[in-house]
Amino acid sequence: MSRVLWRRCAPILVSAVVALTSLAVTGPPAAADGSIDPTMAAQLQGALDSAVQKGAAPGIQMSISLADGSRWDGASGVGEVGPDAWPVMNQTPFVIGSITKTFIAATVLQLAEEGVLGLDDPLSNWMPDYPEASIITLRELLSHTSGVMDYFESPDYEHLVFGRPTHHWTTDEILSLVGPPDFPPGTDWSYSNTNFVLLGLVIEAATGESVGTEIQDRFLTPLGMDDTYFEGADPPPVAGAMGYLRESGGWYGLDDGTNYRPNTSAATVAWSVGNIESTSHDLSIWARALYGGDVLEPDYLAQMVTFNDHDYGLGTEHHTLGGRDTWGHNGSLRGYEARMYYLPVLGATVSILSNRGRWSAGYLAARVADILFRQLYPDTTAPVTTAPTVSLQLGAQVDPGRIPVRVRWSTVETESGVKDFEVRMQTDGGAWQTVPVTKWQVESDMTLLAGHRYAFSARATDVDGNVGDWAVSPVISAQVLQERSPSIVFSSGWATDRQSAALGHHLASTRLAGATASISFDAIAIGWVADTAPHRGTATPIVDGVGGDAVDLQASGYMPRQLVMTRAWDVAGPHTLSISVDDTHGQPRVDLDALILIDDVGPPPGS
Repeated sequence: MSRVLWRRCAPILVSAVVALTSLAVTGPPAAADGSIDPTMAAQLQGALDSAVQKGAAPGIQMSISLADGSRWDGASGVGEVGPDAWPVMNQTPFVIGSITKTFIAATVLQLAEEGVLGLDDPLSNWMPDYPEASIITLRELLSHTSGVMDYFESPDYEHLVFGRPTHHWTTDEILSLVGPPDFPPGTDWSYSNTNFVLLGLVIEAATGESVGTEIQDRFLTPLGMDDTYFEGADPPPVAGAMGYLRESGGWYGLDDGTNYRPNTSAATVAWSVGNIESTSHDLSIWARALYGGDVLEPDYLAQMVTFNDHDYGLGTEHHTLGGRDTWGHNGSLRGYEARMYYLPVLGATVSILSNRGRWSAGYLAARVADILFRQLYPDTTAPVTTAPTVSLQLGAQVDPGRIPVRVRWSTVETESGVKDFEVRMQTDGGAWQTVPVTKWQVESDMTLLAGHRYAFSARATDVDGNVGDWAVSPVISAQVLQERSPSIVFSSGWATDRQSAALGHHLASTRLAGATASISFDAIAIGWVADTAPHRGTATPIVDGVGGDAVDLQASGYMPRQLVMTRAWDVAGPHTLSISVDDTHGQPRVDLDALILIDDVGPPPGS
């Protein structure tokens, strides 16, 4: 079915399809397209030529488009190695691997817009016989949270795919490689190519058309992507760049004598997962249209680019390029590497493709970003650093009068990237003292002395030399509380032991499960110090009704005293500590050597 894509004009961003490979042969220089500065065009071409000459790949192709509509296309190296070598041109198609997933995701999201399906529909609506299809949703397939095993990880994949280079795979054969689930649907995240095989089958069941036809009619034809091909029942009409691996100092090709790339078996087993061939020029068109708002309605585009903790949305990855956020996808298939970035802040696209597998194109992408961003978008904004936070080090050994803490800091830097951090510490309102940190360090473990007050400050300097302001933490009081402290009230279940000198006398010990202590501090963190005494069972600390990790009491002997529980709060005290003891043999004993308190006592003087 055809679709009108140009619904509205939205800002365009940078989409970089980055993939590289190596050979010291360069093709004819590519001319600048549009209004990109000739000097910059020469620098970009030089970066491509240099990568090829240094053996990055036999051939590399790159396209850049900017927010004002200007464009540059470049190519270097060869599409085939050996006596029949021919130069990579701007129209030479390369395998784009998993960038194919952005086309599949866009098709599914358009079908959702049209009411043909819902993202939260179960897979069983379209594939009722697939295992656990009734509890797997289309959204979970799009976001790699379905738990379905990745068929690329099958122990039979290698010899069945590459041992039979001319075999044409069916989808039933592909699914036969899928083993048991990795986890229940919706409970975890794991990248699985099988998800997008299933989505391809959903598209065909929902539309009655092949996946290739849907992609052609919805996107390739309307956008004028004339050099992009879905490798389906038939090979592409033109021969693309051959795929290579680097082996024993030479190039190992994967050609099987057809126009399938890398060969018939590898292309057809990838199907809706990663079998599209395209050019960097066409991919820049695609990234601009998809992420610039011309393919999906705003709500569905927003869902596509809402990323989880693994930097994955719906068929789209989040990366950074030159310190700036990007939307897009990386791609690889045997003998090819590709990356596609779209920079929403700048409205530019960068696409880089190569015909070498098993290598990283990151350094070339960084070089391109340096050429583009330093000249077109100089960074004049200072990084903003967040106030350092202080927490207790769970598991750290504790010596009398000393409190182990971990200080963390971070920054928001969306342009050139952070060069380094400076961190300082203030004790009892005195002068700020430098805390030594390494270039990229964002936390530091240190020991504070009980009975003192501390503050920390941090600031960042970015790659372009912009220096941020100091961000200052609240003043914290670091204390070891004793059993006679007026700020602690014990219940009758506690039995104190004032004879031990450990940590300046035991605070308390108890033989009763559920004994409590009320602590009258507006604490930000409280820790329990204990030895792992040779008594049976486990003890679980519970603060304000929330349990921590159980402490094993079944040690064979006394261990160095450690911080076995920490708890932090966003609300003021008082707080209640209880210890639940699990010991079916009776007579449980828990040695509570000290309570450590980190208390927020306000802003530092002069802040």
